[in-house]
Amino acid sequence: MGTKKNFVLDTNVILHDYNCLKNFQENDIYLPLVVLEELDKFKKGNEQINFNAREFVRELDTLTSDEIFSKGVKLGEGLGRLFVVTGQVEAPEVWAAFPAKKPDHFILAATEFLASKYPKMKTVLVTKDVNLRMKARSIGLLCEDYITDKVVNVDVFEKSNEIFENIDPALIDRIYSSKEGIDLSEFDFKDLIHPNECFVLKSDRNTVLARYNPFTHSICRVMKGKNYGIEPRNAEQSFAFEILNDPNIKLVALTGKAGTGKTLLAKAVAGEADVPFFSISGSDFVEMFVGVGASRVRDLFRQAKEKSPCIIFIDEIDAVGRARGKNPSMGGNDERENTLNQLLTEMDGFGSNSGVIILAATNRVDILDKALLRAGRFDRQIYVDLPDLNERKEVFGVHLRPLKLDNTVDVDLLARQTPGFSGADIANVCNEAALIAARHSKPSVGKDDFLAAIDRIVGGLEKKTKVMTAAEKRAIALHEAGHATISWFLEHANPLIKVTIVPRGRALGAAWYLPEERQITTKEQMLDEMCATLGGRAAEEVFIGHISTGAMNDLERVTKQAYGMIAYAGMSDKLPNLCYYSNDEYSFNKPYSEHTAELIDQEVQKMINEQYARAKALLQEHKEGHNQLAQLLIDREVIFAEDVEKIFGKRPWASRSEEIMAAEEKALPAPEKTEEAATASEPETKEQTENSGTSATQDEEKQA
Repeated sequence: MGTKKNFVLDTNVILHDYNCLKNFQENDIYLPLVVLEELDKFKKGNEQINFNAREFVRELDTLTSDEIFSKGVKLGEGLGRLFVVTGQVEAPEVWAAFPAKKPDHFILAATEFLASKYPKMKTVLVTKDVNLRMKARSIGLLCEDYITDKVVNVDVFEKSNEIFENIDPALIDRIYSSKEGIDLSEFDFKDLIHPNECFVLKSDRNTVLARYNPFTHSICRVMKGKNYGIEPRNAEQSFAFEILNDPNIKLVALTGKAGTGKTLLAKAVAGEADVPFFSISGSDFVEMFVGVGASRVRDLFRQAKEKSPCIIFIDEIDAVGRARGKNPSMGGNDERENTLNQLLTEMDGFGSNSGVIILAATNRVDILDKALLRAGRFDRQIYVDLPDLNERKEVFGVHLRPLKLDNTVDVDLLARQTPGFSGADIANVCNEAALIAARHSKPSVGKDDFLAAIDRIVGGLEKKTKVMTAAEKRAIALHEAGHATISWFLEHANPLIKVTIVPRGRALGAAWYLPEERQITTKEQMLDEMCATLGGRAAEEVFIGHISTGAMNDLERVTKQAYGMIAYAGMSDKLPNLCYYSNDEYSFNKPYSEHTAELIDQEVQKMINEQYARAKALLQEHKEGHNQLAQLLIDREVIFAEDVEKIFGKRPWASRSEEIMAAEEKALPAPEKTEEAATASEPETKEQTENSGTSATQDEEKQA
């Protein structure tokens, strides 16, 4: 293995690979105390980088003893020891070259200290920060990049469908006319085609959804028909049904965000297939007693083979399918690995006609063991995405059926107001609305109940008992009226729903909007949104004469938006058509120079100041209407778009959603329109307010 070395780890190495301690063989590893302090900042959150920080700290906790600061702790068989370097150590060259007391310099100091303490051993700094490596080399310290990269690309299952263009139109015609498909050899694919991979084939005159069938070695057409009572809305859904309906594919993995309907889809498949359905949660296999988990796996598959044909559905498979080798010294982990090994063995043990299909679901596909996802195990991963506008309408239709509704409920508007909502979120809105109606002894659920349900879910409970002075109440009213006024007169701002100064959650007031679900966003649209967000702070300055902390969240949002527009989207005059986005999201390196960083800061400040001045000018132009709006808010506490329309007149621009729905109505044939009008008597529901309100909502958190 060569001469033993000492390695000093930077924080970004751990955030990149929480299992990095196992990759240094027999060499000793040193962690400067400042690295542990930096890790604490990353433990909260739902991103991969946060997960890595938490996992490393958990593993470190199992290793920690008093000897970690002196003799070090053994990492395992064939591995070195782990040390923590505490305090400010002697490092004259580092402090002479870099006197600033920064975390990077403390890490350099620890490296120099160890190099001088152990002159006969090589001491190497390991970091993914190129700037830190340059600093180390400038004072003669050894350093390396961390190249044993264990980060999983979590976006692999969220990629858009593969599209192959410039296909011979005659081949596509043959795919349409042939049930068996066309042999793969007739296509000149530059990229490798994987078994059961689905994709889109395009020519200059026609297009077809297709799949590579490894059992017939052919490219076959994917049909778009209705399945399990569900009409596919896009190519990915058609692909999902194609895979689920293929009897030759025995193993399917469903991935997607929480509440998107993975479990329901699996149950729908079993119901449609009319076969026995074995449902089990991944946590049901987990047990503290050795061998119990593996035994339960064997029992499950034995029962399934006896009832063949059947479907096995494993929900939350990440509980048992987590990647192996995280904590080899822990007995509980050994038991989980034994369970996973048994599961892998059973999946490999099927004959071609066993008649057992396995479905699994998880929203943490990034942490699954690679052996589970290889070809021959889970042959296909299906990403279950959040529902779009039309899908949300259908989901609402399902959850509204058991409710008694009045004629004020509008499903179309309700679907428009819930972008980003999963099926579970929509069910929660309907249940909460029903509960609110019941509390008020209403015979049916109406529009107001849904509004209240949405407010409660998104913004929190009302706090009408919160004590405020008349001056504070006026300041909040002017702030919220500023948001409403600016958004009313900007073409691309989100349409206003209502404005309130009733405290809710941590917020003292909120403006609620109907968010636009744009596929692309122009610079003008983003500037309008920025201007509307700054309307609250601008109103405070124009009409009160001083500013407050009530706009902190507004300022945070516009600052992030401006940096994104300039550094990522290339929407700057001085830095046009440039994107400094780095795919290496766990690196601390900036992909631009210090001079460019200054230019970005200047452009951000310029952009925000221009929109702030624009907001103040609009408020000065419409100050009478704004003051009327603020006074109405003080008097009534809650006002709606209709009230704003009475003051300012009708808003001259239609929303994107209204344009889409109007176009869909025009496209419908006359008979279908008649039928829809006849069935329109069936009550539907209304609403969800996405929180620009919530965002605008939290702006006022600190106003009091």
